[in-house]
This record gives sequence, structure tokens and C-alpha cells, in this order.
Amino acid sequence: MKTSLSVAGLTCVVCSVFVATAPGQSYTFVTLSGGLSFPDGTNRASRFGSPFGVAADSAGNIFVADGSSHTIRKLTRAGTNWVVNTIAGRALASGAADGTNDNARFLGPQGIAVDTHGNIFVADTDNQTIRKIALTGTNWVVTTIAGVVGVAWSADGTNNHAYFSQPGGLAIDRWGTIFVADSSNNRIRKITPAGDDWVVTTIAGSSYFGSSDGTNSGASFNIPHKIAVDSATNLYVTDYLNNNIRKITPVGTNWVVTTLAGAAPAGGFADGLGANARFNCPNGIVADNAGNVFVADSANNSIRVLAPVGSNWVVSTLAGFPNARGAEDGTNSTAHFNWPYDLALDTNGDLVVAEVGNFTIRKLTPSGVSSTLAGAFRDLAFAADQLSGPQAIVVDPAGVLFVADTESSSIRRISPEGAISTIAGSGVRGTNDGMNGEAQFNLPQGIARDSLGNLFVADTFNHTIRKISPVGRDWSVTTLAGMPGVPGSADGANSAAGFNQPHGIAVDSAGVLYVADMRNFTVRRIAQEGANWVASTIAGLAGAPDRVDGTNSGARFATPRGLTLDTSGNLYVTESGMIRKIARDGPNWVVTTILGSSRVGPVDGTNAVAAFAALRGIAADDTGALYVTDSDLVRKATRFGADWVVTTLGGAFRFGGGVDGTGAEAQFSGPDGIAVDTYGNLYVADKYNRAIRKGVPSSTTLPALRVSRSANQLVLSWPLSAPGFVLEMSRTLGPGASWESLGAGTVMSIGFAVTNDPGLPALFYRLRR
Repeated sequence: MKTSLSVAGLTCVVCSVFVATAPGQSYTFVTLSGGLSFPDGTNRASRFGSPFGVAADSAGNIFVADGSSHTIRKLTRAGTNWVVNTIAGRALASGAADGTNDNARFLGPQGIAVDTHGNIFVADTDNQTIRKIALTGTNWVVTTIAGVVGVAWSADGTNNHAYFSQPGGLAIDRWGTIFVADSSNNRIRKITPAGDDWVVTTIAGSSYFGSSDGTNSGASFNIPHKIAVDSATNLYVTDYLNNNIRKITPVGTNWVVTTLAGAAPAGGFADGLGANARFNCPNGIVADNAGNVFVADSANNSIRVLAPVGSNWVVSTLAGFPNARGAEDGTNSTAHFNWPYDLALDTNGDLVVAEVGNFTIRKLTPSGVSSTLAGAFRDLAFAADQLSGPQAIVVDPAGVLFVADTESSSIRRISPEGAISTIAGSGVRGTNDGMNGEAQFNLPQGIARDSLGNLFVADTFNHTIRKISPVGRDWSVTTLAGMPGVPGSADGANSAAGFNQPHGIAVDSAGVLYVADMRNFTVRRIAQEGANWVASTIAGLAGAPDRVDGTNSGARFATPRGLTLDTSGNLYVTESGMIRKIARDGPNWVVTTILGSSRVGPVDGTNAVAAFAALRGIAADDTGALYVTDSDLVRKATRFGADWVVTTLGGAFRFGGGVDGTGAEAQFSGPDGIAVDTYGNLYVADKYNRAIRKGVPSSTTLPALRVSRSANQLVLSWPLSAPGFVLEMSRTLGPGASWESLGAGTVMSIGFAVTNDPGLPALFYRLRR
């Protein structure tokens, strides 16, 4: 049925009325809080971001994959000093570009290895690629040898026909074969040079996590992080979430996986024989010529040794001590570390330690004597006025921000003026409940706030859901659901419920929690029943990753990460390239894909035409519009009828950095969590910049528009003075719409008429500056 519309008092006949709210409106982004720099220099005058990977060449040089600064650094010995230079990439300028020296771009590199010819290979983790850096004259030339930028998937193939998902560690044998710990795929991959090509095959593991020993795909892993190779081409893997050390032995054309030490998934600290030993988030690993294996036992802040004794492996501690986090050099247990992340062996047989928590490169002799080569402890992640890898954010009605500061395992408060304070956690990873700094978290990656001011945290690597309640000027932390340190998938009350790396979290007006349980591939609901918190699964099926729309467990998720609620109670979940909606239908929950597809973005557009590169955080405003972080971008999804239209508000794809500016002039580096306040301002947790960025809508906001009814007419009105705005009409809606002006110049408050033929399809109108 046709509806008649009165525009400024004059009548036209239309099928549809569209009041434009500028979905593509640009935002100006400024740094509200935090921020870093990473200068080169000598010894402690140099600064590192997150030294995730380390390697040494035959000339005694040390190379570092500096994840947070998106660079590759080189340490060269000069007498008793170590000089740090950046050889590839540019600090705080993330991206995926091949090129020479600082024209190349990386995104959160974590793995690094050097072959016998001095070529460097890098696991460019957040780009999902493997890169090669070759010295040509005095320049370093970067090329991509395998993987597809921004596409997290698993497929064998040649060059860019192969796919990875968060590749972590690298190792190279003496023939130039590269081995990759493909962490989020739970696979070990092999890259073989074939002329100018590189052929990727899977030698062990499958997409399903587990701890089974076996042959080839019959073995299973749970986030294998780092990998080493010995002179006999045996591989050694730190199986991060299984808290154990695995060995992969070539037998003919097969690869046989066994467990050397640790007992999955039990974490802890114990020296001893084989399965009696305990590790806590083991990371870096390297094997020496005598058959010993060294491990950076990250959460235990120690360096461990596995020595073969007959058919057994005996674990002992070379340096450091659990629960004694620090930055002191010394001998054996008098040396203190803070999250040692990777290891390498130099030509003297000394260990080189990349230490993420202290932002340093350390050396450790075979007898356990520690010294610091480069970097400075004063850049410690938990410095009171700094952030360290913020990944989730929420804003209260007064404009106060609460941030899950992941790398410091703490919850921070940021005032509207940008002042940082800590409300819970002390920079020590752990599981403790308690007041303020007594509480401990383990890399929390989700945060939400209810109307009473309580905070809820997805404590990701504790596999728990925590509550932080204000008590006067203090904050009390309790654990609501999940068993600390023990991944699981069971529904149930309190600690009987199981989670596996929960990420996004939201709370509705009734105080019910919703969680994106990423490694269970499910979305969970947690409701308070008396004194208990009862967890149930509302969508997806644990252990069954896929991307399928459907109802309840008939739906499937592959990587549910960000999660938000709109004012109608609908849930929205981000996956790598899709936004999924979960709507309640009586007792059921119906999952549909509203935006994105297998198509790789970023592409602005409507519904499935829109494409994303690597979705992370998501937030909804009071109108139901969605805001997401997507690779280096901040984007918006606006609903028009049954359609969703995606536009980009800020950032430049593959041109990451820390630059403030409007629209594409702004640069981000690993933006993750996002929040929106009642004024439409955006807040972005810019992870690798260790900063909070604020986005303010541009000054081209439309005049206040109203739609009212008069008899059988709809009346569209705006203020008497709307200088610079014109009325436009289109027969379609979306990015491809063709808009035509209905008046030359300024919109007048009276004397402007539009008339349509009632037989025409729907027409749409907007005001535009």
C-alpha cells in the first residue's frame, strides 16, 4: 500500500522513507591513553615491544621477531656491547607488504629461524604467512613464500595456495626444510623448497585439539607454539595448552609423535622423570648437539632442561624459579625472569632468551649464569602509567573505560581524560581471587559491565569467568564459572562448568552473561540461580568447528571471538570473516550470518557482498548499529530494513601504525576490543600500539530529523535552519545507490515539493551536507 509523505509541508507519494544517518560518516581518531616507541641502540638503550621469537646465525648475530613493533631486529656484537638495529619493517607500522628494509611490513611476527646461508625466515603470525628475508648487498629484501595474507585457514599447497592459522614457531634443518608450529590449526607443517617455489605439507596433527600420541594426523596437539629440530631431523614441540613437550620422529615417510615430559593438560611446576614433570605454558624450545632439549617455561618464569637417560627424559631447572617473577641476572635460581618466550643457541653453546615480560634479550650459559644483552626492564608491562597489549574494553555512562590489559594480566581503569589506574591484578599471571592487586588473571581477553557497575571478565587462559565488584573504592574479584587452568566444555554450575579460551563476553539487563567460548566453538549462557552461576550452551557444538547457520547445537562456529548484545537482546558474534546473529525464538536460539562470507576482504557493501579480513571486537550502539575491528580497520554495520550495510570509519588496510587522523589517515596496529558511548564516540583497544584510541564522529552530523504522522500522511521535518544540506533521492539503497539532488543548493524549510508516481517502486530520501 502506498504511503503519502509531506516533505516540509508539501506532499509526495512514496513506498518507503529513508532518513539518512550517515553510515559512512568518517571519524577522527586520537590517542587517549598509552602509546609506545621502540628505538634502536646499544645494550639497554634499545627498546623492544614483544620479543616473541629469537634466532642466532653462525657468525654470532642474533635476530629477533619483535611482535608489538612489527619489526625484525638484529643484535650485533661490538666488543663487550650489543648494538640493536631494525633490519626489516618499521616500528608501529604494521602491514603485509614485501619490500626492502623499512619498506617491508609485518603484523605481529612471532617465529624466526636462520638457515645455513644466512637467510632469515619469519612466521608473520597475524598475517597468516611465512616470510623470507635475504641479504642483498647491504639491504634486506623481504618476500612472502607461503600463506595468504589475512586468511586464517588450513590447506596444504604451493606458495599462496597454502593456508596457515596463527603460525608460531619455526625451525630449519640443514637441508633448508622449514618446519612450522601452525598453532591455531593444531598442526605441524613442513615447507620444502622446490626451485623458486615452496611446497607446504602437514606432517602431524589435525584441526581438532587433543593430546594423543600417534602417527601423522593420528596425533593431536593443543596450540603447539614453538618448534625445534636436531641434527637427525627429530622435531621437538612445546604443546602450549597441553603443558607438555612432544617429539616428532621421522620413520620412513611417516612422522611419529610421542610425549617426552609433562602430563596433559595438568599445568604446574615439578622437575622429574617424563610424565612426573610439570610445565606451565611452555613456549620456546631448542636442542643442542648433545641431545639435550631446553624449554622456556613461560608461566613458571624459568628455563628447563630435558636430558635423555636411556629411553626416558629427565627434567631439571637451569635458571629461574616459579612465582619469583623479576628481572635480576644471577646464577640458576637467583636469576629471575618474566615470561621467557623463546630460545636460541649461539655458536658458543649459550642460550639466548627472548623475554616478553621484561622486554629484554638475555643470555644464559650452560652453567646457568644469566646476563642481559639488550632492552630495558623499565618498560615492564605493568608500569603504572602504561598499557601492555589491551584487548578488550567497555565504557560506562560517565565515559570511564575499563580495559582487559591482556599482556599484563590486569584490569585497568582509564578516566575520560586518559589517566590509567589498576583496579585488579598485579602483572603476575595466576588464578587468585581477592581484592585489587591480590587477584590474578591469565591473559584475560573479554570484559563487560552491568548496570550496577560490576565487571565481568573472560579470563581466557584460566578458562574461567570472573566477576569484579566495586566495594567502596576497592574491587573484589571472584570466580563465577569454570575450573582455573583446566579447559573443558561441560555445562553446569560454578566450577563444574568448563570453558576453553573464552573471549568475548556480554551481559544483558537481567544480569545474564553470554560468552564466546572460542576453543569450544560455542556460545554459552551463564545465569545466576540463587548463589550459583549456571552455564549452558545456546549455540554451536563443542569439538565440532564449522560455519553453519541453524538452531541451538545445529549451528556451528569455527572461531567465535567478539560478542555483543543489542537493546533487543540479540547477540552478535564475530568470526574471522563473518558477523553472526543469535536471536532467541522461544526456548531456542537461532543463528544466522548477517554479514560476510568466505570471500576475503575488506570490502564495503551490503549483506554477503561485504567482506572482512580478520574480525576481532564488536560493539552495538543504542540504534542497533554495529562497530567492529577488522585487521587494521574500524568498520560500521548499519541496518536498513532487512539489509546490513558495511562502511569503513577509520584505518588503512595493510598500512598499520600509530598515527592519529580522520578516516583513512588514522592508523591502527592490531586493534581488538571496541566500545561505543551514548554520544557515538568509539573507543578502540589498539593492542600492538599499547594504546586506547578514541574516535569522534566528524562535524558533518545531520540535523535532528523527525518522522511523525498526520492523518494518512507521514511528515518528515528538520530544523528551520539546515544550511549546506540538500535533499537527495534514490531508487535503491546501499553502497551502489545512485543519489540525485532534488534541489540546487541549500535545503529550504518551505517551498520544496517532491511528487512520485504511485506505480513506481520504493523511493528513498536523505539529507546530505
